[in-house]
Amino acid sequence: MVSPLKAKAELIKKIRQFFDEQGLLEVQTTQLLNYPTTDVYIDSIAVQINKDIGLKVKYLHTSPELEMKKMLANGSGDIYQMCQVFRDNEQGIQNFNEFTMLEYYRLGFDIHKLMDKVGGQAVLGSH
Repeated sequence: MVSPLKAKAELIKKIRQFFDEQGLLEVQTTQLLNYPTTDVYIDSIAVQINKDIGLKVKYLHTSPELEMKKMLANGSGDIYQMCQVFRDNEQGIQNFNEFTMLEYYRLGFDIHKLMDKVGGQAVLGSH
């Protein structure tokens, strides 16, 4: 039996392999932002930093979407990111304040092309 830790590592490896084969660039965006999310249905988590040199409030990102869209606007091309995201008021039986999110963007792809490309891939568990 494969441990949950090994199963998760294998899934992440397959996801990276899938996007690498498609020619997408893996990126990393900042997790600490100057402003909370503007989505009225999602609550940001505020953190205090630099307490000794002047208190500042920053916010943990709720999604890499905005920062990735800035990269797209600056000519990044097709990109993806797997990262931890943080949301307040999400604690529950199946919800957590911190979770892993996969976000990706393909230039020139509509929703139908995206579904066709991803739908039958082993990375999602189907062959």
